[in-house]
Amino acid sequence: MGFDKLLLRDENLPKIVDFIRQIPTCKVLDLSNNLFGSSDDKEKSGYRTMKKLISFKFIRFVIITTNPIGSIDCADFLGHITAKEAAKLIWIPQIWLTHGKWRQLVNPLVYLKHTEVLLYDIIEQTHKSFYCAYPTHSFPTPSQVE
Repeated sequence: MGFDKLLLRDENLPKIVDFIRQIPTCKVLDLSNNLFGSSDDKEKSGYRTMKKLISFKFIRFVIITTNPIGSIDCADFLGHITAKEAAKLIWIPQIWLTHGKWRQLVNPLVYLKHTEVLLYDIIEQTHKSFYCAYPTHSFPTPSQVE
């Protein structure tokens, strides 16, 4: 299900949640290239609503690349994702995955079923699984973004 490139903002997320809730066959939710996480007011930001979308059991991947919420601008969101959320969230463009600079945005260690694991490993494996399953999903290269 795609809501990409519509310049949607945080205030649009509750309507997307209501809509997606009615489509339990949705496995991949593409929210890339929007303005989620752009609110200066953290109370009005889409953090909680985005976490609600990620929590839907029927959704396998939520793509938030090229959004403020998936960037250094919202490191406080990415820095507090859980292992379960990290296993669904796609926020690193494929070409940037191997560079590893994204690692400074997340807490390195999380607990998964009472075992300490590297969140980096979960994030990296999730992204590799996504890009393997959806190889035609293209994102801009770093030179296209600048």
